Amino acid sequence: MDLHAVPATVADRPAVVATIVAAFVNDPAFRFFFPDDATYDRYAAAFAGYLFDRRVRRGTVWMAAGGAVVALWEKPEVFSASAPQASPEVLSASAPQASPEVLSASAPQASPEVAPTPSVTAEAPRLDLPAAELDRIRAYDAAVEAVLPTYPHWYLGVLATRPDHAGRGLGRRLMAHGVARAHADGLPAVLETMNPSNVDLYVRAGWQVYAETTAADVPRTWVLVNPPVLAQDPDATARGTADPMNDGATGGDRPYPDRTARAAA
Repeated sequence: MDLHAVPATVADRPAVVATIVAAFVNDPAFRFFFPDDATYDRYAAAFAGYLFDRRVRRGTVWMAAGGAVVALWEKPEVFSASAPQASPEVLSASAPQASPEVLSASAPQASPEVAPTPSVTAEAPRLDLPAAELDRIRAYDAAVEAVLPTYPHWYLGVLATRPDHAGRGLGRRLMAHGVARAHADGLPAVLETMNPSNVDLYVRAGWQVYAETTAADVPRTWVLVNPPVLAQDPDATARGTADPMNDGATGGDRPYPDRTARAAA
C-alpha cells in the first residue's frame, strides 16, 4: 500500500468521492447538510464531487493508499482581491477515539510545487442539490465565514479516510503533507470542525482554537489555526525553516458554498 501523498487527477474523481461519502456517513456536518438516510449517498456524492471539481485542477487535491485517504486543499491564490473571502467547509472524517500522532518526523515534508492540470475548457462546477440542502449548506457557510481569519492561509477543505482504512493514522499523515506545504510558504493553515471531540485532538496535535460560530440556525462549529514557525520565531525567516508539527487549510471566493472539516483517522 502506497502511503505517499500523490496529486489526484480528474480520473481519480470516483475513488475520491466514494471515500468522502463513506467517511462522512456519521459526520455531524454532513448529517446536518444531508439528514435523510434515503438520500444521503446521492446528495453527499454530489457535494463531494463539487468540492473535488473545484480543486483538482489547482493541484491541491492529494491522496494516498490508492484514494483510501484524501485531502482537498486550497491555496491563498484562489482568494479574490475584491470579493468576500468565503472559505470552504472543512470536512475531515475522523475516529474521535484515536489519539493524534505527532505530525513531525514521519510526516511527508513539503514537496516541489505540483503544476495544476490545465483547465482547458472546463466550466465552473455547479452544486446541484435540492433547495433545502443548499439552504443548510449556505447557512453553515455564512456562519463559518463570519469567524474565519481574513489573512492569507492554506485551507483544508476536506480530509477523509475510508472506514476500512481508519485507525492507522493515514489521515493525519496526509494532512501533515499539506500543512508542510502551507508552512513552507510561511503561511498558517486553517480548518473547522463541528465535532467537539476533534477539537481536543487538534489542540493536542498543535492546532489553536481561533473562533467559534454563533449562528442560531447552525450547530456550534470551531475554527482552528496552525501557524507556521515563521509566525512564532522571527529568526526563522532568515533560516527559511518551516515547522512540520503544524497543520492547515485554505479557502477563496466561490459562487456556491464549499466549506467543510474535522480530524481524520
